[in-house]
Amino acid sequence: MSDNMYKEAMEELQDILFETSTNMESLVINLQNGDDYEKSSDTLFRYFHNIKILSQYTRVLNIYKTAKIVEEILSIVRHKKPPFPDELIDWLLLIKDFVSDWSNEFEIGNFDVIAVDNYTLNMAQSSLSTIPKDRDILIKLDVVLFYKEKTKIKRFNDATETLVHKTEVVSNTKELLIHLSTNKPHIIIIPMVVPKVDVFALIEKIQKLHPSVPIILIRNKDLSVDDLKKFAELDTESFMEIDTDEETIRQQLLWIAKSTYGMKGIKLLKSPLLKDIAKLSPLPQTIQKVQEFRKDLKSSMRELSTTVSQDMPLSGRLLQFVNSPGIGLIRNITSVHQAVSLLGKEKTIALATQAALKDSVKIDVSAYGMSEEQFYEVGQKRMMLVTSWYSKVRLSDTAMLATAALLGNIGQVVLSAEVKKRNIEKEFMELVNSTNTMFAEVELLYTTVEDTTADILTHWGLESEMVNAIRYSLDIASADNETKQLAIALFVTFKTIPLHTTSIDMDTVDEMIDFLKEMNLDANHYLKAVKSVL
Repeated sequence: MSDNMYKEAMEELQDILFETSTNMESLVINLQNGDDYEKSSDTLFRYFHNIKILSQYTRVLNIYKTAKIVEEILSIVRHKKPPFPDELIDWLLLIKDFVSDWSNEFEIGNFDVIAVDNYTLNMAQSSLSTIPKDRDILIKLDVVLFYKEKTKIKRFNDATETLVHKTEVVSNTKELLIHLSTNKPHIIIIPMVVPKVDVFALIEKIQKLHPSVPIILIRNKDLSVDDLKKFAELDTESFMEIDTDEETIRQQLLWIAKSTYGMKGIKLLKSPLLKDIAKLSPLPQTIQKVQEFRKDLKSSMRELSTTVSQDMPLSGRLLQFVNSPGIGLIRNITSVHQAVSLLGKEKTIALATQAALKDSVKIDVSAYGMSEEQFYEVGQKRMMLVTSWYSKVRLSDTAMLATAALLGNIGQVVLSAEVKKRNIEKEFMELVNSTNTMFAEVELLYTTVEDTTADILTHWGLESEMVNAIRYSLDIASADNETKQLAIALFVTFKTIPLHTTSIDMDTVDEMIDFLKEMNLDANHYLKAVKSVL
């Protein structure tokens, strides 16, 4: 690039920064105006597209990195209609402040401007999602609890009172039926055994009053096989054990709310995806045993390989995966003991779990324009990355993160089936190509791969630590302290190796390095892991 060309480009960049900083606040505010939002969103998109091109050309990389992400977000805004989330408007106004600072710095000849931090940039992409936060779903629920022994229901009462809009505890059948005759709750919770009450007859009466209201049963006593069969034949939603912890109660309420209701002010899952998930075959019992090895740090490799070897179909599938090109072993492996020795405990547990999927789920992700081989390759490359990385960071979490990374895209299977069922493949892919995969999922299916994967793993009984790490990988700010670091690890892994490709974009790697530093985490082990995977 000649000096004159560079000078002209810098002058043009300075002009567009000044114009953007002058007009951006009014344009952002006008996004909420139904009459002006199209013109405003188009103008904002044009501004940041030009800023991106010019800053890339002139190598002002701190501006380029921001403009690239803002342009992507504005491309999504152009596909939507107001009202937009307050978080998005606030975020764009924050970006406006940065643009104003850049413009002022350019005026005095300083081109070494401050970048927007990576945490702010990356979290903004999920802030535009129409998926409601868990708390926004739960706070709209009205729940009725029926129980005669109030001391035993205290756990459920305490949990629901802190989570939902209103909890009504009713202690006798007459009072319950009177209440339900004049009120329609969102969820009803009833124990399977109540002294001197025919629970089956009670449920039939409730279902006549409110046939569409989900009923959760509490298994509070040991029941005969015949009684269990009778309960299974009832059209109830699910059951919980009497000693269920608060987190499981919360997840169960969310599960039902998502699959049942579309409440005013938020979009909830309107298609029967969660019911489709409930129909998936359970994971083999061997996998439950294999997962136990992850928690037992003292267990030997020999014990793990013996457990896997006892399941012949699983052994065959594991060896098939181990010898696939994506794993990258130098020689052909013929025994499970060899495989476990070469792979190590973390990768063996993860790959054994993925191998078991072959018998539980038919892998068809064609709605994403992907083959079955590509689907497995994405998961395996994610597993290789996080295992190489986290084995140097926190060994005790490595096996869990390896399995989470490997299974993190299983939600694609259910979402792909739903896209094909609705015959919206063309619309889905057009949205993917013009915006991004997450936005297409949210806009058409009201969920994401990560959230659907978390629901599938919950259905399979895998532990909540893994489920929550995946679920909060797109919403790190809402994760509790125990989950946050695990969610960050998966967020970085999923960003580094996205759903649609196994190639690694080094610009994204640089962004993730900055992101990890901003989160006060060591990025060196991550970078070494990326290089080893490459």
